[in-house]
Amino acid sequence: MGELLHELGIDWRLLIASLVNFALLFFILKKYAYKPILGMLEKREKMVADSVDQSQKIEQEFRALQERKEQELRGARAEATKIIEEAARKADELKHELVRDAKAEAKKLVAQTKAELVAEREALKASVRDEVADLVVDATEKVLGEKLTAAADRKLVERSLSSVETLPAGRQERV
Repeated sequence: MGELLHELGIDWRLLIASLVNFALLFFILKKYAYKPILGMLEKREKMVADSVDQSQKIEQEFRALQERKEQELRGARAEATKIIEEAARKADELKHELVRDAKAEAKKLVAQTKAELVAEREALKASVRDEVADLVVDATEKVLGEKLTAAADRKLVERSLSSVETLPAGRQERV
């Protein structure tokens, strides 16, 4: 076997030294390099896993926060809609109340104006009656040429007024 190794150009002493060096290097690397490197890789892997977990947790919290925000926003919109509807209802009620009050005030004003017109008409009739009575007395005095007594004066005025009152409505207005 020594010859075979020699023919292949392998020195068995060198081969054993190389195997010992390899075993020694393997042992040293395994003990001092491989374990620390594996430890660092495990730490890094754990750190990455923790980061992923943390990221997922943050994402879940973000989604929960976003959902809560959307719920609050929906609630605020519903509340705003409710307030707007209530304000519109109150405005409509106020409008109807104001219209009702304005109509009542207008009716009251019309009734008051009618009453004033009736009172003015009666006052005007009384004034016209007095004036007609004075004119009748003056005209009678001029025709007769003398002053009438109070009793005759009153009798003549009453007759004239009763004849004016029996006139049709259109002619009374002209007198």
